Parts: sequence; C-alpha cells; structure tokens
Amino acid sequence: MATRPQGRQGSEVLGAAHRKGAETCSSSQGRRSARGASLLKLLKRDPAAGTSLGPTSPSPTYICCQPWPGTVGSHGLLGPWGSLWMERPRHQGMAKNTYMRWRLPLVCLLWEVAMIVLFGVFVRFGPEADAHWEEEKREMNLTSDIENDFYFRYPSFQDVHVMIFVGFGFLMMFLKRYGFGAVGFNFLLAAFGIQWALLMQGWFHSFKSGKILIGVENLINADFCVGSVCIAFGAILGKTSPIQLLIMTLFQVTLFAVNEYILLNLLHVKDAGGSMTIHTFGAYFGLTVTRILYRPNLEQSKDKQGSVYHSDLFAMIGTLYLWIYWPSFNSAISDHGDAQHRAAINTYCSLAACVLTTVAFSSMLQKKGKLDMVHIQNATLAGGVAVGTSAEMMLTPYGSLIVGFICGIVSTVGYVYLTPFLESRLHIQDTCGIHNLHAMPGLIGGIVGAITAAAATEDVYGKEGFIKAFDFTGTYQTRTPSVQGGFQAAGIVVSLLIAFAGGALVGAILRLPVWGDAATENCFEDDVYWEVRRAGGREPGGLARPRAEALRRGSGSRPAAGAGRRGREAQDGAVAPRREGPPWRGAALRGLCRAAGAGGRGERRVPHAQPRQARLALSRPRPSAAPPPRVLPPQGGRRGCPPSSRLRGCPRRPLPPPRDPGPCSGHFFQCHQTTPSTYQCYPGGKSPKPEHSPCLLTRPSGFSQSWKRQE
Repeated sequence: MATRPQGRQGSEVLGAAHRKGAETCSSSQGRRSARGASLLKLLKRDPAAGTSLGPTSPSPTYICCQPWPGTVGSHGLLGPWGSLWMERPRHQGMAKNTYMRWRLPLVCLLWEVAMIVLFGVFVRFGPEADAHWEEEKREMNLTSDIENDFYFRYPSFQDVHVMIFVGFGFLMMFLKRYGFGAVGFNFLLAAFGIQWALLMQGWFHSFKSGKILIGVENLINADFCVGSVCIAFGAILGKTSPIQLLIMTLFQVTLFAVNEYILLNLLHVKDAGGSMTIHTFGAYFGLTVTRILYRPNLEQSKDKQGSVYHSDLFAMIGTLYLWIYWPSFNSAISDHGDAQHRAAINTYCSLAACVLTTVAFSSMLQKKGKLDMVHIQNATLAGGVAVGTSAEMMLTPYGSLIVGFICGIVSTVGYVYLTPFLESRLHIQDTCGIHNLHAMPGLIGGIVGAITAAAATEDVYGKEGFIKAFDFTGTYQTRTPSVQGGFQAAGIVVSLLIAFAGGALVGAILRLPVWGDAATENCFEDDVYWEVRRAGGREPGGLARPRAEALRRGSGSRPAAGAGRRGREAQDGAVAPRREGPPWRGAALRGLCRAAGAGGRGERRVPHAQPRQARLALSRPRPSAAPPPRVLPPQGGRRGCPPSSRLRGCPRRPLPPPRDPGPCSGHFFQCHQTTPSTYQCYPGGKSPKPEHSPCLLTRPSGFSQSWKRQE
C-alpha cells in the first residue's frame, strides 16, 4: 500500500514531474489538442519525503494524457474530485502497436495462397482414397471396401481431431479474461498447422514419384504434429500476438517433422503415443520460447492470470475430452490387431491411476486440505502422456497403473513447487504449466519406453510377436532388445536438443518488435485482439468501444470523430489498460453523489478506470443519523461543488438537498484544515462571517483527499 507524500517536499516532487511532463508532451505530441497535454512519470521512492508513489519499475517511462483541469495531488496528477492519472510502464523498451487490421489479414492470405500453390504442385490422394481404388483392390486381392484403411483409422482420427480443437482449446480457457484468445488462437494455429504438417511430413514419409500421397493416416499424423504446437502454445498463452503464433507454428511444424524423421526412420525408435516426439519436444520447445520472450514486469498482469468459477468449468470440459479420448490418441497409428488393443488398455489404466494420486496429493499439499482445480484439470492427464512410448509394448496393466501413479505425484508436486521456482529463478513464465503436464511426464514416458524395450524377451512377446512389436526386419533384424533400449534413450536426447536449439532460434525471431505483441500490462486480455461486447455496447471493464479501439491502436490513437459522448469521454482519459470494474463501483459513485448534494455545472469528462495495481478504492459513506457530510474537492480551499449530476454512474437529475441542511447547506465553502481528517468550513465568501457558524466536515474513508491506492 503506497502512502501519500507529506508536506511541501512531496508536492514539489509531483509538481516537477507534472511540469516536465507537460513540456515533453507539448513538444512530442504536436498533433494533439492545441491546449497541450499532460504527461506523468512513475516516481521511485523518495527517501526525503518518506513515501513511494505507486509501483516502480527499473525503467520508468511516460505516457501523454489529454489535458484535464486538475491539480497535483497526493498520488500524481489529480483531476476534479480525486480522479487520478497513472503512467503506462515501459514494456521491453518500447511502445507496442497491436493494430492488426492489415498485418494479420496479409499474413493469413499470403500463407493460404502459398498452401494452395504447394498442394496443387505436390499433394495427391493416396491409393486408398483415389478413384483407382477398384484396381487397387484387385492387385491387393481384397474383396470388400471394408478393407479400406479409412474404416479402421477414421474413428481414431475423429477422437484425435476433437482432442486438438476442443480438448486443448477448452483446457486453456482457465484464464478469466482470455477465453476468446485461448480457443480462437488454438483454432487458428491448428488450422494452419495441419496444412503445413501434411506437406512437411509428406515430404519425409510419403513422397513418391514427385508427389505426396495422403490418406487418413496422414491426417492423424498431421494432428499429432499440431498437438505439439498446441502444447508449446500453452507456455506463451496470453503473451503473444496471432502473427507470432503463426510464425511459431511454421517453424515448429518444420522442426517437428525433422525430429520425427530422425527418431522414427533413422534411429528406429518406437513412440506410438508420442511421449518423445510430441510431448517432450513440444513442451521444451515452448519453454525455451517463453524463456527467450521473458517479460520482467509480467507481475503487472498477475491479477489476470488467475481463473474464475466459470472459466475453470470450461477448462474442466477440455480436461474431460482429453481424458476420455486419450486411449485413441495413443493407439491411433498403431498396427491393427494386438498392438492397437494393448495401447488402448495401457493408456486406460494409466489415466485411471493418475486421477487418484492427483486428488490425493492435491489435498495433501494444500494447507486446508482442499482440492486445487489446477491440479485436477492438468495433472490427471499426465498418465496418458507418460505411457505413450510404451503403450503398444508389453507394459502389462499393473505396469501402466504404476506409471500413472508416479506421474500423478510428479505432476502435482511440479505445479505446487516447481512452477514458482522456474519463474522466479530461471525466468521461465509457463502460463499453463506445460512443464508439469507434458515435459516431465514425457521424459518419464521416454525412460519407461527405453526400459521396457531393453527388458523385452521372446518369452514375453513370442518369436513373431517380438519381431512385429519392434519391427525387427530388414536392416534392423539383427538389433537386440538392449540395443533397442539404447536407441530409445537416444531419442530422448535428440528431441531435447532439437527443442532447445529450435526454441531459442524461434524465440529470437519472435522478439523482433514488428509482430504486434501486447504490452506487458495488456497481457492475458482478450480485447487487445478481439471485439468483446457486453450489454449496452460496452466492454467488460466498463469502457465504451471507441476507448477499447484506442487501446488496441496504441497510446497515440484517438477514437474516431462522431463516436458519441462515450467516445469523447474516452479521449480525455489516460491511455491505460482496461480493467474489470468492481461490482461496488456504481454504488460508491452514487453514494458520492448523495454526499455531495446538488452541485453546480462542472466538468463532465471523467477519466476511465485505471489499472488494477493503481485503482482508486471507493467506499460508501459511513452510516450515521446526521445528514451525510459534504465531500470537499481534492484541492482543499477552492470554491465549487462536485458536479454530481455529471459524474458517471450518478443520476442525471440534481439530487434534493438533505432534510436538515444545517449550517453547511450552501454550495460554496471556504475551508481550513484543522486536523488530518477534519476541516472547518464556512458557507460562502472568502472569510468567515459573524452570522455563519462554522461546521466541521470530516473526510469519510475513500472520499476527497483520502483516496487510497491498492497495489
């Protein structure tokens, strides 16, 4: 809680800041109003004054505000009746322009045109999807269309498709003010990613006679590839622009295809459920990117990183979709028959065990023994991640239960202890906690797969089953189980190296100041890139749409002419991030009107809501039998009444005077402060008159000069 400057010294500090700001704005913002503008700067703690003026940052910066008749008060520049302007902190050294009207359409259209051209040149239907299927049946000695691979794979493809677009999208909806971004941007990057994945994976795996032949299995593999992108998206959720996400998708799909080719084709690694190729690679790639994009002042948006009741419910819907369909995910591309059957059973058992241990440790690690919804939404899925590599091996049902048991513990403990450590010590700002859900369980899955492969014997698998399970044919027919276990372990190392190197490269590209990412104080906000409407044409934080448009365009923008009264009001407030209006705001303003009485005509423009860390705490007047006390203007000693009928949230008609007006019924006062909370006031005139008995006006908590700033 910041305290107010005491005495003359604090006023001089603030006055100097205001004078310097006015000069800077007048010289640098010539296109603004001819009346000039005011500019504020965050002041660091002043030891002489014994106070600090709000949150400080290592590199304070200025913003220019529209002119406002006010005075330098206890916490900065005060407008009429205690309105406060705060500055916008610097974000990574420069202002952010999030205006996407031309950049985003240009990128999307150009890349889609490129996809059309590449598909036209390279992509063709595979034998089982081509019109020559009848000839193919005769050559393969098939008698029925039911032998087409579509009828075996499409049910699994449906499940995987739902997991990518619904499961991952809803799982990331836990942020209370980033629901549109979570689902919408997941939809965007997945739709682009599957097109690019069909090309990249096709060039590596199904390129024949100069053409890429695709079928339903290619669609499943493309979804797998996009799954790794969705995992990486979880680490940078709410901190990047849609253009940055598209660029990351372009590079990550390319690196995924390279990593997958090395592991599956060169090292001959078995990874049916993608513990290494999807989860380990995707998670550590995303963690590396978010480390490169580290925002030192992200705590300014900490209040928006949390969840509310309904956002957690939506996220839980995503969890249930993922949990239900995960057996299909791990068995989708396994060989028909026993391998696919084993993969589904192993995943099923591991997921079930993981739920119980997650619930147990979530309760155990909380002081009051209550369950944390974050753990239930995420850690319950870790068992499906960890069993991916060994899913089609002879892991046995009890072995799957053990894997799920361990992963539930590791993931829950990671959310409680490891995530704060990574953020505070290693500067890894992991929004969704993918390190606990995908990275560590993915490593565990790779290790379990290596051990299971190394321990395989013909007695357990049978001679033919042993060869089929590990595909020990052709150039790999002399490979032994121990050698296979070594290659499985090498696959973990290769995935990590490519993830770290690729993540660092992509992170460096995304740091370029041309992609339109939001400023730090605007992270985790939907209305930076989305139209967010509420009843009455206002946005969630109480701002009219012209004001939100100004926020999206940047600090130098103004609402368009003719935007109406709300638009004109938006021009006069400081360009500061919008916040959700507290439920008591309207009632508090009405109480202020009642306390002020029917005032004269005053300034009608009211600054908008300030950031949460610099908001003004309003409270109702204290109840008493006597008429409510009048509220003095913040520049105590000046004459005038609060424009009660002009304050936002107040009635339009003048309020009637109190029943027992007493000596303080006049509209104009000459007041003198007697104590820190009491004023001696005389109605009318510049000096006390004999016929006027003085009245003592006290300052109710939260009114007049007792405004407080909540950190």
